[in-house]
Amino acid sequence: MSKEKFIKLEKQHLAWGLTAFLVIALSILFFFTVYRWKGVASWVDTLTTILAPFGYGFIMAWILTPLYNLVENKLLPSFTRNPGRAAAGKVGVKAIASIVCFLVFVAAIYAMIMMIVPQLIDSIIVIASNIEDYVDNLSAWATGLLDANPTLQRWITNVFNDWGGNLETWARDTLLPQMTNIVTEVSIGVLSAVKFLWNVVIGLIACLYILNSKDTMAGQSKRFLYGALPAAKANTVLSSLRYVNDVFNQFIVGKVVDSLIIGVLCFIGVSILRMPFPLLISVVVGVTNVIPFFGPFIGAIPTAILVLMVSPIQCLYYVIFIFLLQQLDGNVIGPKILSGSVGIPGFWVLFSIMVGGGLFGFWGMLLGVPVFSCVYTFSRWLVHKALKKRDLPQDSVLYETVDRIDPETGQLIMLPSYSEKPKKKYFRKEKK
Repeated sequence: MSKEKFIKLEKQHLAWGLTAFLVIALSILFFFTVYRWKGVASWVDTLTTILAPFGYGFIMAWILTPLYNLVENKLLPSFTRNPGRAAAGKVGVKAIASIVCFLVFVAAIYAMIMMIVPQLIDSIIVIASNIEDYVDNLSAWATGLLDANPTLQRWITNVFNDWGGNLETWARDTLLPQMTNIVTEVSIGVLSAVKFLWNVVIGLIACLYILNSKDTMAGQSKRFLYGALPAAKANTVLSSLRYVNDVFNQFIVGKVVDSLIIGVLCFIGVSILRMPFPLLISVVVGVTNVIPFFGPFIGAIPTAILVLMVSPIQCLYYVIFIFLLQQLDGNVIGPKILSGSVGIPGFWVLFSIMVGGGLFGFWGMLLGVPVFSCVYTFSRWLVHKALKKRDLPQDSVLYETVDRIDPETGQLIMLPSYSEKPKKKYFRKEKK
């Protein structure tokens, strides 16, 4: 055996051995992940808690990048005219852009707090001080409704009789013993709020580092990518990442703008209709509108109950107004702003929201749609690529009436028309 053949054979054996080792190692890792799932979940939760500030930093950097680039592009030509001071001028421009982003971020947070929080506090104080009147109004309305509908009154009385004993038992055996844990729960809530604020502060610092180093990070990532993959595959990965960035940009920015418009329109509408707590209602409706599909219902139900406590007839007007507003958003405003940002059918929008919300809560409901949109697009691209390789049509409409494909000619054989007698042989033996 020649030396070259021996070396080639050794390389093949090495590749086979490395592949076998990786398969065995991944199998063992998968087994212990499933077998010790609680420990793995706890470890993942701990890791997520540790990395939370950096996650906030990346999100803030992603939001502030357009402003940072705008300031940098405006000032960079003026600061780099002198070739001898170009490097120092570039550093100065980055520092100025970072300061501008920091000031804009802090000013935006401060402005939102000063515009919203005082009025929200006033609304809550008014609700707390007039709660007895609201309860009396609600009680009088309910009493009148029951007096006018004896059948409904008997049904509600039976329900209360059936559940009254269970409710008393639950309050005595479950609720009262848990009252001792209220102080602990409040303390945990306060500590969580403080920890969140601390993470935001650390995230803001990380955001400034990311903004100043984003070009270097991008260059290092591309260098690694082209070093690890062939040029064609690396180009595909970069194109895919740019597509993901565009989808998230369009969806999140569009959804925020859409929710802001809905919040403003809601404030104008409830103010014209002289509804109680217009700012509180508008903030709740606008914020919950960020969540696709279920957001309008999540925001409308508690605000409708709030209006019902003040005036039942105004609650009816409010429900009609919110219904019309959401129809305007769903059929006019939303499609205009979010046109082309998702690109998936309505069924998959609902599917992604349900699965994302069930697995990851609020963030899953918010980001489930763009994530699934990317998965859907990449899956469709892979299918199109495979069909093109086999010289088959890529339009899914053509396959709606396909019975089978001839394996020899690749010709599409359509389903028989309804006027013909359908064939009962579903599994055919293809000719070899």
